[in-house]
Amino acid sequence: MKLHLLQIQAFGPFANKETIDFSALGNNPLFLIDGPTGAGKSSILHAICYALYGETTDSDRKEHGLRCDHAAPDLLTQLSLEFSIREDRYRISRVPTQMRPAKRGDGETEQKATAHLCRILADDEQQTLVARKKKDADIKIKQIVGLTAEQFLQVMVLPQGKFRELLLAKSDDRQVILSTLFQTEIYKRIEQLLKDRAGAIEKQNQSFEDRKTEALSDVGVVDIEALELAEKQAFDVFNTTQQEKQQAAEKKQHAAITLETAVSLTKLFDSRHSKQKALDDCLQQLDEINAIKLQIVRAEKAALISPKWQALESLEKDIHDKSAGIDNAKISEDEADLLLVNTNQQLEQAVEAYTHRDLLKSDEAQFIDYQQKLATFQALKDAANAADKKYRVAIDNKTTLEEQARILEQAVINLNDQITSLEIVIANKPDIVEHKLMAKGRYDKRLDLENAVIELQELNKRHQKAEHKYNSAEVVYKEAEKVANQIEMQWFSSQAAVLAAKLEIDQPCVVCGSLDHPNPASFSQDLIAINQQAVDQARELQSKKSKIVNTCKESLLASLHGVKDKESKVNELTVELADDAIKAVLELEQNHKALDKDLTAIVDKEKQLLQAKKLKLDKENERVSIASKIQIFNEKVSELTAAKASAETELKSVENILPEQYRVSTVIEKTLQQVQQKIKKLENSHDKANKDHTDALKNHSSIVAKLKTLRHMRLKSGHLVQTPLLLVTGALI
Repeated sequence: MKLHLLQIQAFGPFANKETIDFSALGNNPLFLIDGPTGAGKSSILHAICYALYGETTDSDRKEHGLRCDHAAPDLLTQLSLEFSIREDRYRISRVPTQMRPAKRGDGETEQKATAHLCRILADDEQQTLVARKKKDADIKIKQIVGLTAEQFLQVMVLPQGKFRELLLAKSDDRQVILSTLFQTEIYKRIEQLLKDRAGAIEKQNQSFEDRKTEALSDVGVVDIEALELAEKQAFDVFNTTQQEKQQAAEKKQHAAITLETAVSLTKLFDSRHSKQKALDDCLQQLDEINAIKLQIVRAEKAALISPKWQALESLEKDIHDKSAGIDNAKISEDEADLLLVNTNQQLEQAVEAYTHRDLLKSDEAQFIDYQQKLATFQALKDAANAADKKYRVAIDNKTTLEEQARILEQAVINLNDQITSLEIVIANKPDIVEHKLMAKGRYDKRLDLENAVIELQELNKRHQKAEHKYNSAEVVYKEAEKVANQIEMQWFSSQAAVLAAKLEIDQPCVVCGSLDHPNPASFSQDLIAINQQAVDQARELQSKKSKIVNTCKESLLASLHGVKDKESKVNELTVELADDAIKAVLELEQNHKALDKDLTAIVDKEKQLLQAKKLKLDKENERVSIASKIQIFNEKVSELTAAKASAETELKSVENILPEQYRVSTVIEKTLQQVQQKIKKLENSHDKANKDHTDALKNHSSIVAKLKTLRHMRLKSGHLVQTPLLLVTGALI
């Protein structure tokens, strides 16, 4: 992975937009980010990590803590990173969750986190991979980079103080990280695949062995050799059994032929026996058969005279029935005569009563006319009542609308007073906003001063520790230098004694070339034997102590530089704050919160003002609408008054025509129903009398004709019965 361009805006210590062009470094594999404490070195790493994963290298830093406190309110915190992996180049831009000024009003609103990821093609065209959703960008970055955010922090970007965590991580965690780095997943899958195949082969082999053992157990053998021997014996037994089976089959076939012949003979003997038995039974029934033959002869003779006998019986029965019919007809004739007399009397009475029908019909027409006039009377009465009701409703509605108009007028007056009061309060908003911004600036600077003083105290402590460490290291170094010098001098002295011991008389000195040796060096009994290795060890120890002194000195200078920078910042903030520098942070914070509370109250008042103005406008519109309705009701009351008077006049006219006792519909309906029932009763009685008289005449004529017919038919049947009687007598003889 290679970084190309990083853009930081309102992030961490960077109040404005900053751009870092990594491409300007060329292909150098290493570069240094240098600067004093607090300059923003770690923030660059935070920005790179957040641009990629939406997380910083500091787990304690949340999204709302990413924004620079000194950035302009309308400048959004935003990060953009261009990077490449292998041959593909990408650009990702992120906007973290933050508060920004509202587009409407003076409040603030929350800006949701967004992310935009695209691939940069060869022609500098952009191919959008993720348009806006942060979650989708997180998933896509993980696929592109091949590392999770946690693995990226442990491997690619080690935060301050986190290297020890990687070294002390559990073996399982390190295995996951190293497997991801070196892409050993393919080997793990190959290993797992081989294990799975080996396990499957082992399982198949074990299954085969289990089936083989089970098969051997089923046939009662212990191994393959015993199975082969048993198989050979089984084949011998099978061949012998097959021969025996073939011989038995031949015997069975011969026995079957013999059995079939025997069964046929048995069936023939059974048939002969049954037929002989049937013959014996027939001989025993010979007398009974002769008696039946005689009965048959007699039956044949009777069959010859049967039609004439039946005709004779039918004629005798017919004569008897006609005689009975004649007797019944005589009785019916007497009853018909009596009924005819009664119906004549009833008809005469019905004709006399029918003369009252015309009078009842006149009464019916009168009551129907009353019923129609009553409907008109009731409609006029209902119309008069409805007109009166509408008149009263209109008066009530008009009164209600006038009361509503009065209430609305008072409400508008109250709203005008409220609007005036709110406008007076809102007029102080610019001053409060200015005071709030000043209080916020003083509070932020006082908080920075408080933190700077605490940091200065901590830096002084570190400086004192560094100074003490430097002094101690310098003392140790000087002691080591002193010891090394002593050892080296002793070694030089011992070397001079060695050379002096080698001097010879009249021989030149190898050092100065003199032939005289007046005062040669000698070994001192107090000196310890020292060699070159001891001198080197002493100098090496001196060099180590010197490096320690230099390191401590650098640390001392760095701490001193930090103390001076921090003292300069404290002095600068103290001068800027003036009298507020000695005030407590809590006091300034409370002052800022009080002003913020006042400003919030004014914002609420502004909302109330808008609502009051809108409500006033609504009330005024409603008042205009009600005034228009009152005007309409005034016109409507005049119309309803005229309609009411007209309805009452028409009702009075109908009351003069319709009798008072018939102004109730039930009375008219009951009286009309009684008259109609009387008319219906007269008509039914007259119709019934006519019908009964006509039916009686028809019945009398029918009975007389029937009696005449029966007498004629009885006489004819008496002549016919003589001829069949003579024929039946002759046949029986």
